[in-house]
Amino acid sequence: METLSIRAHAKLNLGLRITGRRKDGYHLLQTIMVAVDLADNLRLQRMSSGVSVLCTPGLGIPTEKNLAHQAVSALLDRAGDRAGVTVAIQKHIPPGTGLGGGSSDAAAALVGTASLLKLEISRREMAELALSLGADVPFFLGSSPAWAEGVGEALHSVPTQLPGAFVVLIPPQGCPTAEIYRVYDELRIPFSPPSKPPPCPDYRNDLYPAAIRVYPQLADYLELLSDPEALGTGMTGAGSALFAAFASREQATACMENLRTKTDARLTVAVPMPGGYKFSE
Repeated sequence: METLSIRAHAKLNLGLRITGRRKDGYHLLQTIMVAVDLADNLRLQRMSSGVSVLCTPGLGIPTEKNLAHQAVSALLDRAGDRAGVTVAIQKHIPPGTGLGGGSSDAAAALVGTASLLKLEISRREMAELALSLGADVPFFLGSSPAWAEGVGEALHSVPTQLPGAFVVLIPPQGCPTAEIYRVYDELRIPFSPPSKPPPCPDYRNDLYPAAIRVYPQLADYLELLSDPEALGTGMTGAGSALFAAFASREQATACMENLRTKTDARLTVAVPMPGGYKFSE
């Protein structure tokens, strides 16, 4: 095999609690993470040496800072493989939205490269490598949904009753994660007490007050998603993407169609997926 294709799924945080802060400044959290079928498409091709990442233009992401580039480079270094890989990424998950597109691309690039080059690397080594790239990356290597704790790296399977579908609203502007956490600290919001995984999602996000301080229009967008059929609404990650949860795809589609003429934001219906990536035919 000289080429392969893989889909890198987005994620939603179905509620997010900040439960504390480590001495190094990282915030501790608890959240239910679920993969959804909104996805970037990656195509990997073997080459004689080196790593090349070609990404949808106009996103302003330097190649050396692309997590997929870092992932493939780190994997080849650890495996001691002299072969190279070109990764072409067709982006559908916008950066700065809390949908985890960069982390998902990195996880898919890791799995895809290991498969393409038939690398001998253990699951533990892959997980350690994923965590070194970012706290969200390990989630995309495993099953969904998952209960995440710590800085997001401590993952556990959770028997959560998931909605059937979501309307995902992606504003034209992203939210800088570091800025959202900085404002969260400035607001001196009390930490949430740690809890066990809930049987059903609780969509409250402790970062939302900080997000609307940085991006006030988010409150208007979230209000738009209020629907009598919705099971709940929320913000994923540190924003800016918002969502409404529904029992069925039909209900979500009806909501989306009703909103099309009312907002400049991008709208899509997304359904839960069992994992963070999927090999394409």
